[in-house]
Amino acid sequence: TANGIEDGLVGSEMCIRDSSTTLQLALGITGEHQISVTTNSPELALLVSCLPTVTVDLLGGRMIRESQETDGTLSGDAIDSLFWDVVFYGMTALDEQHGITSAGHAPAMLDRRILAHTRKVVGLCDSSKLGLYANARVGPVEMLDVLVTDANARPQHLRMLREHGVEVVLASREGVHPEPETADGDRP
Repeated sequence: TANGIEDGLVGSEMCIRDSSTTLQLALGITGEHQISVTTNSPELALLVSCLPTVTVDLLGGRMIRESQETDGTLSGDAIDSLFWDVVFYGMTALDEQHGITSAGHAPAMLDRRILAHTRKVVGLCDSSKLGLYANARVGPVEMLDVLVTDANARPQHLRMLREHGVEVVLASREGVHPEPETADGDRP
């Protein structure tokens, strides 16, 4: 749950990129702990800025009408001077050959800059985005430390992620769970 994530990041600096999945994560932030959030999502910023223990920085730039996010073009110097403990990164598509991809060049450039300034990258995407690629490359699969996806992910996608050193966490309506192991200690 988002609250569990918040508990593990007391006093943390985090960046939450705009996506429908990261918005769901933000809905679960309770404000019980002091955290600092940087985002390119005006909607997400408004949502968590009402919590008294959460400070929010909104990355500037041109608004992308379709996704209601900023492209970060007016935040270059700021991004280069900021570092985060963790980035929660909502992904467009993830494929072994093409890596992490985005729907456009500007978002991919912003994503690369942000991901280069964090200790830990937690990718968030539903299983329908695994094995696909979009038109702009962000970087290799190895940029991810953790991937949170749903239990409908295909075994070959989960295996590929593990082979690239990515920890897989399966989410359900009941919360998040590490990927189950089989009786012989392997993961399915």
